Amino acid sequence: MAYIPGTDNDDTLYGTNDPDQILGFGGNDLLVGLNGNDVIQGGNGDDRLEGGEGDDDLWGDAGVDTLVGGAGQDRLIGDADGDKLSGGDGFDTADYVRSGAAITVDLVAGTAMAAGGTTHDRLAGIEAVEGSFYNDELSGNDGYNLLRGNGGNDVIHGLGGADVLDGGFGDDQLWGGDGEDTLTGGAGNDSLFGEAGNDTLKGGDGNDELYGGAGNDSLEGGLGGDRLDGGAGIDTATYGNSNIGVSVSLWAGRADDGDGPDDALLNIENVDGSASGDSLSGDQKANVLKGLGGNDWLVGDLGNDTLDGGSGRDKLYGDSGNDLLDGGAEGDKLYGGSGNDTYVIDSIDDRVDESVADSQGVASGGIDTVRSGYSVSLSNATIFKGDIENLTLTGTGNLNGSGNGLANILTGNTGINTLAGGAGDDTLAGGFGNDTLIGGDGSDTFLFNAALNAVSNVDTITDFSVLDDAINLENAIFTAFTTLGALAADAFHIGSAAQDADDRIIYDPTTGALTYDSNGNAGGGAVQFATLSAGLAPTNADFFVV
Repeated sequence: MAYIPGTDNDDTLYGTNDPDQILGFGGNDLLVGLNGNDVIQGGNGDDRLEGGEGDDDLWGDAGVDTLVGGAGQDRLIGDADGDKLSGGDGFDTADYVRSGAAITVDLVAGTAMAAGGTTHDRLAGIEAVEGSFYNDELSGNDGYNLLRGNGGNDVIHGLGGADVLDGGFGDDQLWGGDGEDTLTGGAGNDSLFGEAGNDTLKGGDGNDELYGGAGNDSLEGGLGGDRLDGGAGIDTATYGNSNIGVSVSLWAGRADDGDGPDDALLNIENVDGSASGDSLSGDQKANVLKGLGGNDWLVGDLGNDTLDGGSGRDKLYGDSGNDLLDGGAEGDKLYGGSGNDTYVIDSIDDRVDESVADSQGVASGGIDTVRSGYSVSLSNATIFKGDIENLTLTGTGNLNGSGNGLANILTGNTGINTLAGGAGDDTLAGGFGNDTLIGGDGSDTFLFNAALNAVSNVDTITDFSVLDDAINLENAIFTAFTTLGALAADAFHIGSAAQDADDRIIYDPTTGALTYDSNGNAGGGAVQFATLSAGLAPTNADFFVV
């Protein structure tokens, strides 16, 4: 870094294209940084400082100075005694950390004045403000602002834009305004108001009050006994930074995070726990409870809840409502309670229990679904207890799934699957991939609802019965069919190819191939989508457009 000193006279000093340190000392100086990340200090006198390109620090010092940041992310340090601060291009900061008095900054009006002062700095092109260690009032504009109070009991208003407000030390008031703002109270007993937008509020140390306002907000009280009020919208109380496990009850409106008095919770719908073992319970609303790390105990209570255990060996209890239970990557115990519940199996050690009643005494029941990333059978009593109706295989692996004695819906993934319904009137949908479908006993339905491909998506139905079973065709895939319901008689043909313009579904009795022809005998539209046993005698009554 080149060192370029001036004198006590009126100097004109230019930097280089490298980082420079330019000092004006006395006199009314013109100091120009040119390129590079420069440090320019005016000293005494009424000086003009120009940063040029680069991320520059411009110090006006004594006198009525003009500071021009230019291109780059510049820091302009005035003293609220009539200086002109012009940030120029880039994200620029007006810095009043060294002020000997409280500062009032208004970026809309473009002014900054020290308490007890008679003149103010004029601000233009300023996006960020660093306050003093006194009781400042900082106000942004409609753009993105970064406003830091530092020390003192500060009042900070973000106004429009997605702002970042940081109170620092002291008992601060932070108002987000419009936009998706981030408010951090810091140390002290702070009051944070998110107002409009989806805001993030962090109280920090002290007994803080957090008000989310409108929007879907995230509220983190930090150390101390805090009040978290989400306001309107779907709001989340988060304890991800807690050093110990937390106990949260949305129904009681309390949270014990082990750092003193309990937090008070109002208008909170969702909870994020800690990295340790947490106890989280919901209320009558549709809650999302996330255990994150540790061995957690999650209870949905009333409402259609989503329970996510995260890492650790968790216990999840949906209770009433149609709940989604996902224990995470380790062996978890999942209890649905009443309602139509969905269980996510992402460990071979997960266990699902549909036999436990809910807290209101309503027996478990409903139509329940398992989403599994592993091969699994719903009849496996080691994994499943109670009645589970549906199974959906997830991911891209070549997995197998089988039902039980109920009327199951079995859905494959994008891999090559074998689906076996077993007893009961089952529905099997292979999805993508060359799958094997086994209906088993009962009157079964085979659903084709994935994009056709004669090479990579041809399912084999091993036991199709023309007396008992049916084939459903999704009209979003089989687009030649515009009418839902039973397949028209003239749209079905037995043979090796379409014979007229109306033939759409063709069964080849020699090979068992089942083909869809989008344009009949016009040529070029035939795509095989399934293989049945050879020698069958199906009719149009075996097919339905859905």
